[in-house]
Amino acid sequence: MTTGDAVVASPDCICRLPLLQPAAFEEGGVVGYEKPKVRIIRMRKVPFIDSTGIHNLQNLIEMNHEEGIHVILSGVNQKVHSQLQKARFYDLMESDHICPHIDVALAKAREFLGE
Repeated sequence: MTTGDAVVASPDCICRLPLLQPAAFEEGGVVGYEKPKVRIIRMRKVPFIDSTGIHNLQNLIEMNHEEGIHVILSGVNQKVHSQLQKARFYDLMESDHICPHIDVALAKAREFLGE
């Protein structure tokens, strides 16, 4: 999987950080860290995904689900979408957690945050 962006939404901020692999979300030990309620993974710049990328994305989703964090995918192109479907990736996520672009994803995140 190529580099994408992850947008992290907490009760009082939405911020962007680079996403290279699930290890990017190991925030333990950060002073003042508050676990987010929602993570938006922007995939608009991901032109393709291989089995390793799918595996890492699945691990990321599962890790977040275990922590009670909603994950939203934004801007998944048709080629990546097709590969994710073949891998049955969408069995892990609700269909409304896959958004065509960031504005829809941010609106969905605000729903989860009760705004």
